[in-house]
Amino acid sequence: MLPLDALLPDPGHLACDQLHITPNLITVGLRSISPVASCPVCGRPSKRVHSRYRRTLADLPWRGQPVRLVLEVRKFFCDSTACPRRIFAERLTRVAGVYARNTLGLDAAVEAIAFACGGEGGSRLAARLAMPASPDTLLRRIRRACPPVSTPLR
Repeated sequence: MLPLDALLPDPGHLACDQLHITPNLITVGLRSISPVASCPVCGRPSKRVHSRYRRTLADLPWRGQPVRLVLEVRKFFCDSTACPRRIFAERLTRVAGVYARNTLGLDAAVEAIAFACGGEGGSRLAARLAMPASPDTLLRRIRRACPPVSTPLR
């Protein structure tokens, strides 16, 4: 049998505290198990926890059911006197971007759908795969992935 940790986006740094399954949604409660976090400004590792907050992310669906990850993210004190940042939140770079609302896996899947099917068709396919995305979102993903060429014309 496959352990639950194998289904997590970053099993080496996250532990599952809670799993709540309803007919329309799977909610997974996760927490970080890393003992330290590095300050994003100065890079100095810290062990002193300031506080915690919850962050909600959409993840890839499991067997056609949408998945929501509820992460307990810690804030740490930066102990470097030269650093302008006093308190920082731990970064979960293998799971999601800094201000992202989706996991990296879901972002990659939505981008692949956007390139394969475009706006309207991709939106219909994504909805059938339990990854709803508007046509405008899919077109925005294509534009973001393909920046315009800025070479001078001859």
